[in-house]
Amino acid sequence: MKWIAVILLLCLTSCSTLIVRDDDHAAEATGKVFTRIILGAGTLFWSEVFTQQAKNEEEWVAAARIQATYFGQQCEKEGLTPGTEAYKGCISVKFN
Repeated sequence: MKWIAVILLLCLTSCSTLIVRDDDHAAEATGKVFTRIILGAGTLFWSEVFTQQAKNEEEWVAAARIQATYFGQQCEKEGLTPGTEAYKGCISVKFN
């Protein structure tokens, strides 16, 4: 019973570190996949749910960062100065 608690704790605290990224070396990616398989079997694959949620959140944050940069550039082209209320209003309108 203690092992299940340890596996769940590991899964909940380190799921984002087990995401296989494009810049991972082969050995690193293999280790991450092996660890995910072990955690998955021990947690009836609930660890994969948490890992996927962490990956989705990373992708969403990256997309939001790209959009903020793009919209910020558009607002600057409209002549607004970054940091002003008008600039913040412009970005919030473009995001919605």
